[in-house]
Amino acid sequence: MMNNDVIVAGYICLDLLPELYPADNGTPFEYVPGKLLEVGGTRAACGGAVPNTGLALHKLGHRPRLLGRVGVDAFGNIVSALVEGAGQGLSRSLINDEQLYTANTFIISPPGQDRMFLAHAGANRNFSSDDVLNAGFDDVRLLHFGYPPLLDHSFRDNGNDTKKMFQVAKSRNVTTSLDMCLPDPGAGSAKIDWNAWLDNVLPQVDVFLPSIDELVFMLGNDKLSHLADKLLQRGVAVVVIKLGSQGVYVKITDNPKRLAQMGACAPVHLEQWQNMEFMVPCFEAKVKGTTGAGDCTIAGFLSGLLRGMSAADAGRFACAVGSCNVEAPDAYSGLMDFDATLKRLNSGWNMEDDCVDKKIWRKTNAGVYARSG
Repeated sequence: MMNNDVIVAGYICLDLLPELYPADNGTPFEYVPGKLLEVGGTRAACGGAVPNTGLALHKLGHRPRLLGRVGVDAFGNIVSALVEGAGQGLSRSLINDEQLYTANTFIISPPGQDRMFLAHAGANRNFSSDDVLNAGFDDVRLLHFGYPPLLDHSFRDNGNDTKKMFQVAKSRNVTTSLDMCLPDPGAGSAKIDWNAWLDNVLPQVDVFLPSIDELVFMLGNDKLSHLADKLLQRGVAVVVIKLGSQGVYVKITDNPKRLAQMGACAPVHLEQWQNMEFMVPCFEAKVKGTTGAGDCTIAGFLSGLLRGMSAADAGRFACAVGSCNVEAPDAYSGLMDFDATLKRLNSGWNMEDDCVDKKIWRKTNAGVYARSG
């Protein structure tokens, strides 16, 4: 069996995307009960943190073990086939759940209108830390876990199941990273105390990579630096906040001991990580879709960490991978391998830095924006 340097665990689903058209007279698409509406072909793709981040890491030259639950049904067969199609052996660790259906999401995306998602969590409801712990950590350097608000065992009981998983990983010298997602406002995960959840779980997390929207939902509206400080104070070593079309913001602990405790992926050159704060805008891209852009950005940052890059280079590489992602409508086909991505990054690829307030941020020799003064 092939060794794995990364485990990517958590939420996995099948995305179904019917192609919708405006009416012949140019009026916007409208759902009308009882009316037949013709659509184009329906595209099927894997969705969720496990395939999006995991397959991106595979494309970048890593050896991920993908851990997620799928049902013993037609949708599960499609998910497994799509994952296996990206690389031989990639589907071997997917767990077949005989109790629940495969998770699926119908993405209703009319031209020129906002998207709507019809999601069924399915077999993800049975996913727990035992699925990761039973797989073991032999040869694994990094555990990445994604979308706990969609995983019942992960958000219940103040996150104790998630905490246990990370604690065991840390005891095996495995670096831990965590990604979130926005809960459905009407679901049980929206009603829990996420402040308390973060207090309980984050001391076991080395790299935390939420979006700004997720942080505002969980911690309230605040300045980027203040939000990052709240996370660092909870024990995280590296905070990466995804800003959508504006790129990423990174803030890192000033404690060298905490950085050294990051496990197998701890920076060799602590001075290239310690007490860093910077922004990286997205790179110029012809956007065809944003599906999985945040997950692929995460894969880029984790790839930089795994390869021993400096924090600034890992941040730039993250945005490069995310910018490649949006040049295709799905989460995978726009990506390039590591060497091709790095070559494009170093060939003078322009940043879309109009979003950066030049009165506050200045561009450094490392190619990122640090605070002025």
